[in-house]
Amino acid sequence: MGLLGSKSSKEQDNHEPAPRPYKAPVAPSNLLVLHRLGSQFFDADGDLAHEFYEQVSSADGRVTMRRVTHGLRHQGMVALEHPRLHPDCPCVMLMM
Repeated sequence: MGLLGSKSSKEQDNHEPAPRPYKAPVAPSNLLVLHRLGSQFFDADGDLAHEFYEQVSSADGRVTMRRVTHGLRHQGMVALEHPRLHPDCPCVMLMM
């Protein structure tokens, strides 16, 4: 009658959760990695390399190499030769 404990204990016990149906585990769709971000660059001539250098001659006649950091385009996405497992794979793999 307005108090917190006014209902009988029999009425409270009837609210048990229904059992859930069993669902088999499913592998995520992004389990395999097919492409990766390339680590090389294209220069203005279309050459592909990790780093580019150019010869620079100073006023006293010395020739040195200077790394080129401008005018380069990133290689972009590269297809992998063999699919690989995603590093954040939530599945446990076991080989017996």
